[in-house]
Amino acid sequence: MRRPIRKEIQLDWLEQKAPRGGARPGAGRPAKRGKTLVKRIPLQYAEAIDTLIAHLDEQRDCPQLESNLQIQDLDNRDIVLTLKTQSKC
Repeated sequence: MRRPIRKEIQLDWLEQKAPRGGARPGAGRPAKRGKTLVKRIPLQYAEAIDTLIAHLDEQRDCPQLESNLQIQDLDNRDIVLTLKTQSKC
């Protein structure tokens, strides 16, 4: 039969262990597009933000690109935004 370990010995052992979790230098996968930022946006704007990011990603390969964005504002009015990228040549 196993004899239980005294609580003082358990606490000593726990304090000697290396800390676990938390931020560590070099941990995690690097972001594809550089540094990132977390923000809360209304759900109605999520698709517009995704389309804007896709437009910006595509314009890297295409010096002239135009995208139309159909969204609704917070009052449910339809809005069409045109994103246009032109190279400075």
